[in-house]
Amino acid sequence: MRGVRRLVVPSLLLVGAACADSGGQPSAGTRTLATVDVAEVADALLQDADFVADVVDAVLADPELTAALLEDAELVDAIAAKVPREVPVGVVVASVGLQVPAGWLVCDGAEVARADYPELFATLGTAHGSGDGATTFRLPDLRGRFLRGADEGAGNDPDAAGRGAAAPGGNVGDLVGTLQGDATGAPEVPFEAAEAGDHTHGSTRPSTYSSFSSGGSSYTVWNQSTSGQTGSAGRHVHDITGGDAETRPVNVAVRWLVRATP
Repeated sequence: MRGVRRLVVPSLLLVGAACADSGGQPSAGTRTLATVDVAEVADALLQDADFVADVVDAVLADPELTAALLEDAELVDAIAAKVPREVPVGVVVASVGLQVPAGWLVCDGAEVARADYPELFATLGTAHGSGDGATTFRLPDLRGRFLRGADEGAGNDPDAAGRGAAAPGGNVGDLVGTLQGDATGAPEVPFEAAEAGDHTHGSTRPSTYSSFSSGGSSYTVWNQSTSGQTGSAGRHVHDITGGDAETRPVNVAVRWLVRATP
């Protein structure tokens, strides 16, 4: 590890680390700005976790060292290019803020240039829409929508094969980026009427033993003292009215953002 510590980056960053190893003075083998290859040093740094931890501690503890490091733009860029981002390009997060941070885009289905966001295009491709088919592509449009994991053959989405494109040229079927419309499944415990539906209705009848003409010279005589009833096979259906515009759980609105640049 001490050999790695002798690889001094062209800034006070590694000079300070070398001094710590030699009792306060840079060792004879310390490399200078003129002889250091920045990419080589960045690779060496990332291979030694203890060294990186020591450097971070030193920078945080010394404002002058921090300022000197930040002035060396080449060094900062070289090391930053070697360190993976905590949030990779293409990852979507929910934001409750009003501002869009640098390096992020709103998932609003916008058409953006492939040349402006090459890393994002390499990740998304045309899954969410092909744009003009040559120089642009579409961002995911997650406005007012819930997210659902792609089924990918698991069988949890019974209608996965029928999923459509979110925008022209986008993916269809059981793939990331596809869109699925509203649907309401039958409840696990079926709905049913409070009664089976069979019932009777009373009927108006003439007075007992009365008669009335039933056509021509024929007469009908009512000679029953009991009340008249319709048959009991009165089962029927009624339309259900009312309801809301959609079925949804209690929710809070957020803004979906996608990491657009490394």
